[in-house]
Amino acid sequence: MFFLFLHIYKMVFMKKTKTSLFSATLLLGLIASPIQAAPSSIDTARTETIDSLATRKEEMLRDSIVKYAQKHLGKPYRGGGKGPKVFDCSGFTRFVYQQFGHSLSASASVQHKEVEHLANEKIKKGDLLFFKGRNAHEKRVGHVGLVCDIDKETGSIKFIHAAFNGGVRYDFYPEGRYYKERFVCGGRVLSSKQGCPIDSTRQDTIKELIKEETTAEIESGSKESIDTTTVQTETIEKRDSVIIHTIEKGDNLYRLSKKYGTTVERIKETNGLKNNNLKIGNTLRIEYTKAEK
Repeated sequence: MFFLFLHIYKMVFMKKTKTSLFSATLLLGLIASPIQAAPSSIDTARTETIDSLATRKEEMLRDSIVKYAQKHLGKPYRGGGKGPKVFDCSGFTRFVYQQFGHSLSASASVQHKEVEHLANEKIKKGDLLFFKGRNAHEKRVGHVGLVCDIDKETGSIKFIHAAFNGGVRYDFYPEGRYYKERFVCGGRVLSSKQGCPIDSTRQDTIKELIKEETTAEIESGSKESIDTTTVQTETIEKRDSVIIHTIEKGDNLYRLSKKYGTTVERIKETNGLKNNNLKIGNTLRIEYTKAEK
């Protein structure tokens, strides 16, 4: 490199010809070009790292939103209920998102107008699902739920919502005629353009709240407390089959468990049931494992 600069010096200051000046300029350009390109690759790597961190932060926030919503399973439905003891559908989604720094209206139809609309393949955990009301022929949005999980193989969406029958519970889309006929679209509160406005302090507060409620349930000996042994077992368990069963007259949990080779407890846990009561027309997601041969 030293000799190259020495050569350029001689061309410019000793020969001082147009040709030598042109050659020197060309050489300097060739030397400078890789130096200028280096910051570009560094900037690209930095941008990719920032994007990756933002994606991870959003995923953690979505998990926290769903986990917090699930803490209210079984709470009763009441028209106009905004929580924390009773809910209607939009009051429930509003209440959950409010704990994470997002403001939604107390109306399903207005919430539908407030959020980014999504095609089915774009829906993620923590997004909203909008449905028509009891009259499937109306255009107006009348119901809303929050996405808990999506089965990648079947496309089945498990969502939690405050239902007129059963209060805060799980249901599935597109299984079951009722919700399939009334589905409008998905909706996103956590828009990528908005980012994740919740700060780490707020996030820690929510995690502590969930932890405290879980601890209180375990200490009180509630049947709804979390069995860590069961959770760990289900994490490593291979579930070969899933059946969506529409409840018919004469069905009960014991009969269904025998029919599909599973247990009553597993059916109740999967569907967020607090008791053994079933309503004709509702759907149950029944997961079972086939014995290995």
